[in-house]
Amino acid sequence: MATAYLSAHGWMGARGICRLCTDSDLSLIRTREAVIGKRPRGILSGFLVVVPGGSGVWVPPSRKEEEPSIPVRMRLTKDVRTGGFIASAYMYKGEYVVEDMLVWRDEPVFYCRTFPERWKLVQEFFTALASDPVLQGGRISPASYILPSAVSGSSDSILEWVPYSPNQKRLIFVATPQATKQATGTPVTTPVTTPVTKPIAAKTIAATKEAVVARKDPAGPDVYQLWRGTTHLGQALVRTLAISKGLRGSTDSDIKVAVELNKAFAKWEIMAVL
Repeated sequence: MATAYLSAHGWMGARGICRLCTDSDLSLIRTREAVIGKRPRGILSGFLVVVPGGSGVWVPPSRKEEEPSIPVRMRLTKDVRTGGFIASAYMYKGEYVVEDMLVWRDEPVFYCRTFPERWKLVQEFFTALASDPVLQGGRISPASYILPSAVSGSSDSILEWVPYSPNQKRLIFVATPQATKQATGTPVTTPVTTPVTKPIAAKTIAATKEAVVARKDPAGPDVYQLWRGTTHLGQALVRTLAISKGLRGSTDSDIKVAVELNKAFAKWEIMAVL
């Protein structure tokens, strides 16, 4: 059932959510918001799956399809068990490490939600889990992420550059000094979390009212993309009628605005039209 559920969402037989970094990716690394994860060398991602209304299953990496799936008995709240999920995870020394949420309650969140939003769903899973390593057949733990600026390389690990944007694969580096330099890139100007070793959704992000520009997106009314110089901040959050009228009343292609990070929506909210 787990493999059928993976297939229904397009993940069974897929190459996963990672790919090797190339030189053409370096401009993205210098301008996009991201965090960095580490994993031991030689360890690939598989899937931790709960089919809606079913039980937990560990599906090994798709490149090793001859490996059988492993039942993972988990004590979960009824709503999470009923809704089901597919999480990207890897196994290391008998521990399942959950690194991202791909499908949540039948919604393909990897394709439509940012990584901070997906990480909140990972946290929701751990809140719903009554951990019992004996019952589970091993510990289940969340992955750890840090800022690019906090990375230090070591030859026994793999670095993964994890972009905030939806539907974006992780970029993989072997943690040599040169790769570490590439993975860190030039820090983006958008405020992000201070270095942490706990799940990033628990971060505290400093609010800012620094002026940026909003550009109309033809996708629909009140849809604007935010930019600070050459850095794309994502789609703006417009929550009040006054802000909406101010934006629509502007004749500028680049509308100067003041923004503040809304942690509840994981988006930059327009607070004023300047």
